[in-house]
Amino acid sequence: MVPVAKEMRQLTRTLVARGTVYVGAGAIALAWPENALVHAMTAVAIAGMLSGLYELTIAYDLRGGARLWWLVLAHGGMMLLFGMLTIGAPRTLIPWPGTTIAAVDLWLLLLSGLAVAVTVYAPSLGMAKPLLSLWAVVNVVLALLASLSPMVTIFSLLYLGAVYAAVVGAGELVAALVILRATRGSRPRHAHAQPAQ
Repeated sequence: MVPVAKEMRQLTRTLVARGTVYVGAGAIALAWPENALVHAMTAVAIAGMLSGLYELTIAYDLRGGARLWWLVLAHGGMMLLFGMLTIGAPRTLIPWPGTTIAAVDLWLLLLSGLAVAVTVYAPSLGMAKPLLSLWAVVNVVLALLASLSPMVTIFSLLYLGAVYAAVVGAGELVAALVILRATRGSRPRHAHAQPAQ
């Protein structure tokens, strides 16, 4: 197996950066929805797309050394899609409401499946395992509510997206802590611990 400590540190930095943007932008959007909602959710979308793409490159680097590299690949893809939905859904909701809600539902169900996959395949998650299981259930419930809702407006879609972004951001900050704990032993303590090139 190839050492993957560098890639895991990059993944952790990505989770921290994206989580911070999501929590901050979500909080700003919720505090001042009339003035900041659209701008904050645009920031969320850009952060999701850029960091999702970066996470895909990390997954590519991990593929030879980490058994569960495909979970990083799937998560990066889901965050890329989240950014695309955040940009696209408000623009397509009025002309194609059914298609837009179906796309949001599909994303929620895929994310729920990813959460279940992490609980099944990732070892030693500790308290993160029941939280991920709860997150999977919440996403399924949200998908059902979105399907059954008789009227979704652009404002309500963005507002609920801001709530969701803040919660996802908090979850990503927790995930970064879990990864840091799991990889702490693989990090060199001193610069001279690195082998000479």
